[in-house]
Amino acid sequence: MRLPHWRHELDTAPALHQIVVNDAREFAVWPSAKPLPSGWRPAGRTGTREELTAHLRSSFAPLVELPPGRTPRG
Repeated sequence: MRLPHWRHELDTAPALHQIVVNDAREFAVWPSAKPLPSGWRPAGRTGTREELTAHLRSSFAPLVELPPGRTPRG
């Protein structure tokens, strides 16, 4: 039995995700349909996993590799 066309589109649509943040200001992409883990809250953006990952990568400066022998100041 073949499903109606509209039903097939719903089954193959990308799952929605959301960007979440914790108190340490760590960000993550989380499935919207799953309950948030303790300590995490929505950060206000939803989309596909790929869209949100691209957004996070473009929003934060990339880490710079230090030359050999150098350590970060801390």
